[in-house]
Amino acid sequence: MTYTSEDFNQFCHEAAGQFLQTVVVIDNEAVFCDEPCDFFGQTDIPTSAIKERSYGVLGGQIVSAQEKTELSETPPSELAVNGRDDDKPPEEFSKNILMAKPLINAFADKGVVCSIIRPDLEDAEVVQRSITVASIADIVVVDWALGKKPGETEGQKAKEIIKGIIEGDLKKRGRLRLISIYTAENVPSGIIDDLFKHIKDMFEKVDPISKDSENFTIQNRFLKITVLLKTAAGDNIPNIKPVDFDALPEKLHELFAGLNNGLLPSVTLRAIAAIREGTHHLLTVLHKDLDSALVGHRCLLPYPEDAEEFCEDLVAGEIRSILALAKIGTKYVGKEQNELWVASRLDSDGFLNYGEFKAASEQISTLLSAEDTRQGSFIAGVKSEWAGRNKIQGRKAPTLDKNFIPQFLHGEEVGGVKSNHEFARLTSFKRESFGLRKPPKGWVPKLTLGTVLQRVADGKVFLCLQPRCESVRLDNAEKRIFPFLELGKGEQKECLIVNTVGSDHAPVEKKLFFEPKPKNQAIFEFTSTSGHAITANNENNFYIFEADEAPAQRGRQTTAISRFYWLGDLKDPYAQNIVGKMSDAVGSVGINPYEWQRRLGK
Repeated sequence: MTYTSEDFNQFCHEAAGQFLQTVVVIDNEAVFCDEPCDFFGQTDIPTSAIKERSYGVLGGQIVSAQEKTELSETPPSELAVNGRDDDKPPEEFSKNILMAKPLINAFADKGVVCSIIRPDLEDAEVVQRSITVASIADIVVVDWALGKKPGETEGQKAKEIIKGIIEGDLKKRGRLRLISIYTAENVPSGIIDDLFKHIKDMFEKVDPISKDSENFTIQNRFLKITVLLKTAAGDNIPNIKPVDFDALPEKLHELFAGLNNGLLPSVTLRAIAAIREGTHHLLTVLHKDLDSALVGHRCLLPYPEDAEEFCEDLVAGEIRSILALAKIGTKYVGKEQNELWVASRLDSDGFLNYGEFKAASEQISTLLSAEDTRQGSFIAGVKSEWAGRNKIQGRKAPTLDKNFIPQFLHGEEVGGVKSNHEFARLTSFKRESFGLRKPPKGWVPKLTLGTVLQRVADGKVFLCLQPRCESVRLDNAEKRIFPFLELGKGEQKECLIVNTVGSDHAPVEKKLFFEPKPKNQAIFEFTSTSGHAITANNENNFYIFEADEAPAQRGRQTTAISRFYWLGDLKDPYAQNIVGKMSDAVGSVGINPYEWQRRLGK
């Protein structure tokens, strides 16, 4: 079957639809009745109705009802705003009005819960309240004109809210974020310029943001802020069309899907959606009647602290079961979905390009199959196609090998290498000292199996081989020896991509080859300063471990201290695999057999 880029876009769109659950809208002129302020034009509403509702929204202003007064005593002309009478259509009172009911209903039809915050000028907590609710919302919609007090500028509250949301996201190590400024102010380019100046400095040390004044967006890899116009803004601004209230949910859905337009993001969205859907079932499985067993487990353990990680593993195992039962991998990252992704990368002639090389979709489809010779056939086909186009020049084709394939699929060398390295770290490390997976504030590394350290003095990198059970249950001030494998030493048997600390304290990515054999081991002795485990100290945002040289290495009166940067922790199976190879090397038996007999076995 032949796929197109539109098929892949639809795949991503459906993933976003499965994920989206919550939207928060912040608009000071939101109206919750069918037609805004319609009771102001009536004369047969009893006084009791006015007492129950002590205010109304009129042209974006709060209008207090007059207590103990019949509505008929207040002529409609006295309720005029800006010289307009209330007998005119409600929409005429304020161009920036937001009709809440059709918006909420439209979101509800898509299975999304829409929360609307309507602040007023005297609401001192609106900025913090908006930031708080935005932290748990999938999409945030903010009106640009939220009202202003004397001395304030237009859009000031909106800018404060957006900046506060971004600050919160950055403190949480970053998150995917879509913010829409939904307004009737017909100056979208001015809004984008003003907001960009307000927030650009926040991204100096992280992923930089860019401004697209023609499409009225601010964006980096994980954040997108876009201006959408209400219908009252008119249809005379180039490159932007007004969006009606009931069409806003689909527009936001489209924008969110575009922000996640990728195979891995789409699979991740579906995985999170499956966990969300299974949340309440999970709560029925892990129910309160099991509490006595959980507490009893801690009581029976010789080391009660072991119950804490036990509980984490229990919950994590049930979550993994949810993903397995939902068949996330089978359904959403199978051969068909991979072919969809490839289709999105093809040029108009149906080729995937990498420098001088080209590959047709049929070649890549074969590469995605289970044929034993598919990798070699792909490389041969690419070289043959290149040779056909360069026959006259008589040039020799550049070297290609099977390991080149992921880079080829990326489409260009620099990005392909970067993608390979980042994916390698993602699949081997569970947390790192740099980047998006840097631990949150307050978390402290503990030395255990899989911990990767860099010696400050000479930059050498070591992998901790100490079993987890021997890394804990330490008394305060207790000393313990830890074995390490030096990375970057020995033959090129294994490889680990690591972000190390450079001379200027910036991350330096290194490809460290190593050989898991006893001859490449190192021994260091650490002292527990907090009890239970060896923990690091936070020094200028770097985690530092301090060790004595092992007793066998000292031979001196003064104790030498080695300081180490914490670089990260390997995933448990990855670290255990290295230990297994080390164990095999230790347990290997070297014999000198009768050569004639040994050759008979070949």
